[in-house]
Amino acid sequence: EPLIIDRSCFSNSVTVSNNEHTDQEVNSFLHIALEKRFSTESFSSTQAWLSVNEGVAKINERKELEQKNIHQKILINNINLQGNRATVEIDRVLAIEKLRTVIPATVSVQISSVPRTEINPYGLIVEKIELRKEEKSDVQIK
Repeated sequence: EPLIIDRSCFSNSVTVSNNEHTDQEVNSFLHIALEKRFSTESFSSTQAWLSVNEGVAKINERKELEQKNIHQKILINNINLQGNRATVEIDRVLAIEKLRTVIPATVSVQISSVPRTEINPYGLIVEKIELRKEEKSDVQIK
């Protein structure tokens, strides 16, 4: 494996890696990217992790939640990978001051490969997130 030196103001060696992604790597990426997409507490840049459309959706959703003084986090329960798509079971935790509620949801996530960078070492980006329609159960709470 050749040693590659990136020369600029500060020289450093560049690691060469392949573009193949393991399931574990994709799972780790999805945990980070979905947290960046849905958490109102995440202020770091999402440009390297989310497509332009998903970045805009995050900004719009954050504005709407902030206007209502709602904070949101997500918990990931299960990830099922199918090629460049994943079905992810999440719990959305919504909080207004000390009152919290958990809303279970299933989302379909489309991902694609991009060049690996220091900001995004996974070399993946979330292209699209769709909320799946939940099947209604026979149980009714009155």
